[in-house]
Amino acid sequence: MDTALTNGVIIAGIVTTLLILWFSLRRYEGYFSERKLFLSFLAGIAVGFVVVVLEFLTSGVSIVIAIIAFPLIEQLSKLMILNYKVFRGGKDTPIYGLAVGLGFGAIFIPISTLVALKGQTLDIASAVAAFLAGFALIFLHGATGSVVGYGVGYMEGEKKWKYFVLAVLITVPARLILIAPIKTLYVASSILLIYALIFYLYVTFKFLVLALPRKERKRRKR
Repeated sequence: MDTALTNGVIIAGIVTTLLILWFSLRRYEGYFSERKLFLSFLAGIAVGFVVVVLEFLTSGVSIVIAIIAFPLIEQLSKLMILNYKVFRGGKDTPIYGLAVGLGFGAIFIPISTLVALKGQTLDIASAVAAFLAGFALIFLHGATGSVVGYGVGYMEGEKKWKYFVLAVLITVPARLILIAPIKTLYVASSILLIYALIFYLYVTFKFLVLALPRKERKRRKR
């Protein structure tokens, strides 16, 4: 595959997720550390690269194992980052979880898409479907990262495994949608995008607001 195309897709993935991150956090400026946010995003990129290589090397496993094992690996990699002491018990940890998840998606989705399409003739239908599915998975990784972050930040991380499992369960249906025998690629990718957006919007409205002081939360609800 053309090196310029590969680099362009990867850069586009990173720029897109940065824009999504900025838009999602624009209402919370001043309530999180920009340095920690940036490092969280970079850490997500790093583990995302490792995981996509691991999944590529083990792509010959059965579909059933992939549906269960791959989501476990993906969410566990996010938990490994967010379980550091600096994140535990923090009200703003869901924000850093969002950054980790979007960083993960920023590198994981472009590379996995390029690998999947390697050697194939890409028609317009496939290109549009890949674009929609890529966006959907970026939103989904961002949402699950925030869920894992909430588990680590809530009650000093006492319920982190509960929210880790929840993040895995959110991801599994996405795998099922991608392999479902749906006749048109548009339908499958569109369903996946709607599914991912619903969870992303719910998580960002439900968990990110917890970074605000209680008085500020009440004021914004008015």
